[in-house]
Amino acid sequence: MKRKTLLLAGWGMHSDVWRPLIERLDAQIDPVLLEWNGAVRSDPPELPGVECAIGWSLGAMKLIEWIAQRRIAPSRLILLSCGASMACRDDVPGVHPRILQRMRKKLSGEKAAVLDDFFKNVLYPSNDTNATKPLLERAVQFPVADLEVGLDYLINVDLRTSLDAITMPALMLHGDQDRILPVEAGEWLQKQIPQAQWSILAGQGHALPLSAADEAARQIQKFLEHG
Repeated sequence: MKRKTLLLAGWGMHSDVWRPLIERLDAQIDPVLLEWNGAVRSDPPELPGVECAIGWSLGAMKLIEWIAQRRIAPSRLILLSCGASMACRDDVPGVHPRILQRMRKKLSGEKAAVLDDFFKNVLYPSNDTNATKPLLERAVQFPVADLEVGLDYLINVDLRTSLDAITMPALMLHGDQDRILPVEAGEWLQKQIPQAQWSILAGQGHALPLSAADEAARQIQKFLEHG
């Protein structure tokens, strides 16, 4: 039987980035798609019967927050390229806040350039110069104000006090070539989640739902079938 599954993507990503995974998990999940900008700006809609939640980057962080707030209660959680904080702080690895602040400052005048550079890093280690085009075409449709609010979220949110709420089985996948959020951030997070299964994908970067859809789907399918 298919599990009703909430999917929430990362900053700048349209929900259609989930298509490769959804196609590969068609027998396992009944997808419910939300957009990241709506999730950052408002509480989640009523989602009765959600059994599983899959989040990528900012979307994964938002799922942790919603679980801690008891807004959703999935029995299975899947976190792709996720940390307890995007910005490094204290003992938590992450991105230097100045990088995120610089992106935010440039958005109003150089939105397309900021997004294009971001997507190149998301898709690393791919050197396909055309790969960013479909992502950029979607992302430029997001209002600058939404992109700024999303970066504010990534700069400021620290989920360390929310992690006690993550008591369900969780699968965490992270690429060892991730240029957006270092793999050490995922390693730190998985140590705080008692039922976390941790998998590092060799040779993969941040874009696991796109560049590693086959392997991600294989591990998610196994996790959903066997826990």
